[in-house]
Amino acid sequence: MSPAGDAREGRTVIRAAWLAGLLLASGALAPGAARAENEAGKPRPPAEPRAPAAPRPVTPLDLAAERVAADRIIPHQAEPVTEETKREVERLVAGYFKAVNVPEPAGEARARIGKLIGELGSEEWAVRENASTELVRLGVAALGALRAALKSADPEVISRAGEAVSAIEAAGVKPITEALRKYPQTVWVVVQGQINLTREAWSQANAAAAAAEKAGRKDEAGRLRAEAKALGERISDLDRLYWQVQNYTRYDR
Repeated sequence: MSPAGDAREGRTVIRAAWLAGLLLASGALAPGAARAENEAGKPRPPAEPRAPAAPRPVTPLDLAAERVAADRIIPHQAEPVTEETKREVERLVAGYFKAVNVPEPAGEARARIGKLIGELGSEEWAVRENASTELVRLGVAALGALRAALKSADPEVISRAGEAVSAIEAAGVKPITEALRKYPQTVWVVVQGQINLTREAWSQANAAAAAAEKAGRKDEAGRLRAEAKALGERISDLDRLYWQVQNYTRYDR
């Protein structure tokens, strides 16, 4: 072949390659279209469908976000923490615990409350419902007996006593928690300070109880254990109060 023929053939090959590339780029030819058939001229079997991707597991953060959205919790703006706001919050916190810690009733009232507590586990639904209603109506006077009922072996008694405690405490302390919500940052400072002091006293009481037990002073050890238990409950109550204030309806009881 002459040099001119070689040149023409080369240009033809180049044009063919350029055209094939152009068709591939434009989508006219799908990648691998030339290999769509196997050596026998039969089309290849279609690819097996992929299994759908597993859904992303729900995390605690997702659930928290849903609860916030459901409750429409509106965060407070942090207020300046001053000596005045601290005194006001301390006064309200003291009022809160005064409202939820009441003396036991005596006489006929105590007997009636005891009877109603027993009826919380009745086999008759109507009797259980009436007992729950009456105990809530009695209010703070029934709190001590209801809290003791939370240690019952009967799940029905525990459930109903817990609901009654929640209803009574919510009604009694709602004005206080509403007032505390005006000072969210000060509540953090004051309540966390009280928790830290109480925790230190709790640790000391436990250490002293252990020392008394080791020395054989059983009565002293028992008294110190009871003191440590009361301090631990105080810590739990302070923590619960803080979250009641910060989270609106989610922690209202």
